[in-house]
Amino acid sequence: KSFTAFRQESWQPISRTQLVLWTSINDAYLLTIANNCPNLMYTNAVSVSSTTSSISTLDHVIVRGDRCPIQKIQPIDVRRMRNDREAREAAAKS
Repeated sequence: KSFTAFRQESWQPISRTQLVLWTSINDAYLLTIANNCPNLMYTNAVSVSSTTSSISTLDHVIVRGDRCPIQKIQPIDVRRMRNDREAREAAAKS
């Protein structure tokens, strides 16, 4: 599994084995790391080892010099996520 990322907009750690990588305001991917990546929750920056615009499970997330292999890539339905958030906020106001 792979996806195209001409640039990395931002990222957000979920746990020591998962992070969300945003490639645009409307495109995000959940990356699962094969092994524990101990500094993932505490670093200010990450990079991906890909030398092309395609990121795959053959690549690594690099955190403070540690190479954390990407085990799984899942696209995130950003539109649905936003709609769900808006529905929760509207329900909370009611």
